[in-house]
Amino acid sequence: MRAGFPDFPLDDEGFPLPGSVIKYYRDKMKYRDPIDGKEKSWTQADLAKRLAISEVMVRLMETQNASLDSITRRRLLADLLKIPPVLLGIGTLDELMEFLKHHEEGTASLSAISASTITKGSYIEKETISLYRDAVALYSEIHLTGTAQDSLFEIERWIGRITGNISRANAYQKHQLQDVLWDFYDLSAKIYSDDLGKWKPALDYLNAEMEVATLIDSNELRTASLYRSGQMKFAQRQYFSAKVDLDGAVLYAQQAQQMDPQLKSAVFAAAGLAHALVNKDEAGKAEVQRLLDTAEAVVTAGNVQGNGRFVRFNLGKYLLEKADTLIAMNRPSTALRVLDDASESIDPVQRRRHAYIDILRAEANMYLKRPKLDVATDFLTGAFDVSKVIKSEFNISYITRLYGVLREGSYGNSTDVADLGLAIRNWRKA
Repeated sequence: MRAGFPDFPLDDEGFPLPGSVIKYYRDKMKYRDPIDGKEKSWTQADLAKRLAISEVMVRLMETQNASLDSITRRRLLADLLKIPPVLLGIGTLDELMEFLKHHEEGTASLSAISASTITKGSYIEKETISLYRDAVALYSEIHLTGTAQDSLFEIERWIGRITGNISRANAYQKHQLQDVLWDFYDLSAKIYSDDLGKWKPALDYLNAEMEVATLIDSNELRTASLYRSGQMKFAQRQYFSAKVDLDGAVLYAQQAQQMDPQLKSAVFAAAGLAHALVNKDEAGKAEVQRLLDTAEAVVTAGNVQGNGRFVRFNLGKYLLEKADTLIAMNRPSTALRVLDDASESIDPVQRRRHAYIDILRAEANMYLKRPKLDVATDFLTGAFDVSKVIKSEFNISYITRLYGVLREGSYGNSTDVADLGLAIRNWRKA
């Protein structure tokens, strides 16, 4: 009340009802439209887009206080709408008193303490660093289950804020901030490469994360950076370069004092695929098997939980990588059996991975001794329908390449292949 807030209705704990607070601050998010010059406020649809939820969910959030149990979501709302965190029940009394002091002295606005970003000298509030970690975890989850490319502008804002904090943080906090900055760089590289196929910005972010890994002097981050680079080279079909990067990742993984088991298993499996694509002789096949066996030993050892920070790699993802490698080694029948096991092991919510499973099923059916080209076309059509929804440029490029092979084959004049080609053409024109 002293700060001029409305008389928000209170909950049983004495805090303002969050829905009322969110609606009030959403209405205060005013800006001038560059097209018609009129002053506008954020709509529920505007907020829904930035939270990656439906407009109906925002309406329920504001009217019935729904879907606000997550501290991560409350912190993101505080940052987006410039809400003093204490009004959403996530700040401290000290922060409220600090705000009141500045407010009454006329030296700060409401946005001065948005999302707990008060700094004291060279000290960054620990809540601020937690906010950054929660934010990157949220965007990573959006990327895993769908697409986060619509969030790139917000992600770049987070990167700018973290970079600004680094310049005035103490040594210990600088290390923490650089660590979370690496996560934002890595996520950006994934979005630009996996979703958009824009290699220049993807490479820029990849170089930035490698620089951070060197500054922190972390073999684990070096491993993860080279793994990401290898994945990008796969997407560009630069298999020899991918092998070089992934061989380097294997070396760092072996040298690291601490290593996320999910990352370690992922690196060895990806290196196996790279060797299968490059080394076709008997010695190469033996090295592929050694790398796959190492990856399998880690993933089945019972301690592969890790934290999923670098890659969500479990038995299902290992089986997916193994099937990809078997196709590269011209063993499509075995690959199909492994893909069935992978499909059962991967959570249905991970649409990107299930679409990729169907792409590999299509490819395996195309290279059987007696190819099943109609089955392959059906798998590619289903994978394309999912991939265009999640806007995965990587998947769509892979589907387009296999479509080209189908079109030139004995089944190429079929109406199903023609329909797939039209769907791809319409997507490219949209």
